[in-house]
Amino acid sequence: MLKTLIADDELLARKLIGQFSERCGKLDVIGSFANGIEVRELLKEEQVDLIFLDIEMPGLSGIDLLRSTPVLPQVILTTHHKEYALEAFEYDITDYLVKPIHYSRFLKAVEKAERLHDLNLESAKKEVQKEFFVKVDSRLLKIDGKGILFIEAYGDYVKIHLHDKKLLAHTTMTSFEQTLPQTEFVRVHRRYIVRLDQINELRKTSIMVNDKEIPVSKSYRQNLLDKLRFV
Repeated sequence: MLKTLIADDELLARKLIGQFSERCGKLDVIGSFANGIEVRELLKEEQVDLIFLDIEMPGLSGIDLLRSTPVLPQVILTTHHKEYALEAFEYDITDYLVKPIHYSRFLKAVEKAERLHDLNLESAKKEVQKEFFVKVDSRLLKIDGKGILFIEAYGDYVKIHLHDKKLLAHTTMTSFEQTLPQTEFVRVHRRYIVRLDQINELRKTSIMVNDKEIPVSKSYRQNLLDKLRFV
């Protein structure tokens, strides 16, 4: 179960989210607050997995909390106003619920948060493989994963872009992706896998790795954003 906070200045909204949380059986609500200040103070003492956060609250709004807190758990924003959605997703929130909130939509958001939580746990438990062998021509070469910038599909091969050279390995993108630690690499396109800590800039439909612009497919973009949350 996800340790959860509810922050909303509307009493009825807090009660409804609390009832939905109990009904779904996936959330352990450890606190319910009417403003963001209390939430920020509790986060200094408690480890929390998820916050239902109202955008408009007195004292410290939900958006202000996102802006002023560098490290937050997963956040599902709640609001009467759809126009905040674009700005909200700039902070890598998990989901955005428009009031009045219906249970089916609430449950969908919770299940998304649960998937992201499980992915993070799985990645944390997985032993990170620092070095591995790839077949280059007739040789098996040891590659240090830390030296990889990105991997590019190249016909029946993959081209491994390192800091100081490029290697053409006889393998598939899928096989290579399964070898790489998920906490350090991410697939952003059917032709590209990149090392997360080498991304210099995130654009609308692409990323920059050093001076190379790499396209980001729409189907991979959300997974990229989810991974960047934990970098």
